[in-house]
Amino acid sequence: MGVPRCAQNYTPRWQGLYEIDRRTWLGVVDGYADAFGTITAGDRTGTLTVTVGLSDQPAGPCFAGVVDERSTQADGTVLDIQDSKDASRVIARATDGTRIDVNARGVLTREQVIDIALAPGLRASAPA
Repeated sequence: MGVPRCAQNYTPRWQGLYEIDRRTWLGVVDGYADAFGTITAGDRTGTLTVTVGLSDQPAGPCFAGVVDERSTQADGTVLDIQDSKDASRVIARATDGTRIDVNARGVLTREQVIDIALAPGLRASAPA
């Protein structure tokens, strides 16, 4: 692997609607919420896993082989992007401490996975 690209200010693009089947499951363990399911986009079907929680850990170093690309958004959110032939994964670390891990296999594009990770509704909050 080469040196990862560490870029600034990725602009998300909505790529369309996704259909999630009835086998989707949700769970909360140790302060992290998990969702897993089969997803269909167009004529392709694959899996989507999303984990959201709070973390006091900052983004680690941008090492080749661990991170393919790092992007920092205008609001300070750091995206670590891993992309392969049939899978895309994005770990987003927002400035409020929210850590969002989105992993899609066999169906969504890298841009679609980034859009999910940046969705404003995917934020964690401390219990009241």
